[in-house]
Amino acid sequence: MVVLTDSHCFICSEGNDCKLQKHHIVPRRYGGSDSEENLVTLCANCHRAVEALYDDRFYDRLEEQFLQEVLEERLTDQAISEEAILETVTEQDDGRGVWKAELQEALSVSYWPKQAIDRLVTDGRLYRIEDPEHDRVKFSVHREVGVIVTEECDAVRGKEGQTYGPFRPGECPDLPQEVALRLVREFMAEFSAGP
Repeated sequence: MVVLTDSHCFICSEGNDCKLQKHHIVPRRYGGSDSEENLVTLCANCHRAVEALYDDRFYDRLEEQFLQEVLEERLTDQAISEEAILETVTEQDDGRGVWKAELQEALSVSYWPKQAIDRLVTDGRLYRIEDPEHDRVKFSVHREVGVIVTEECDAVRGKEGQTYGPFRPGECPDLPQEVALRLVREFMAEFSAGP
């Protein structure tokens, strides 16, 4: 619920004699918040008139301008370098990977450096490990990742033809990512959470 703090319409200056309403400058349907910076007091007539001006084309243009400003800010804000990302992952990674949220916090950035991360993964300098059960992602500089075996499973063959296993529940092997991911996807193991 939005609490009224102004006693007059921002546009026509009508006072308490009319019904005053809070207007979202950027409507909630377009991601606007209930913060004071996004609210203005309007009378019912002005509110209806302003709402009639708001359409998708207006917000498409507003969004394009906002996105351009954000992009420019990020580029001029000395976007995080690939080397800084690798250094941070190396420091944080104990062989089990670093969760995306932990990495973002350690990098001290408010946005996710997707392009730099994608380049590192494509170049094979960083490994992306997906945990489909929990809809999370880890990153590692190590080719292998730790898992906890939850179900007994036969030997598994890796990309290079090497055989891993068989495994019993409770075992905690370090496996190549593709083997670990296969076991997790087949619900035979979970990614180890770390020490």
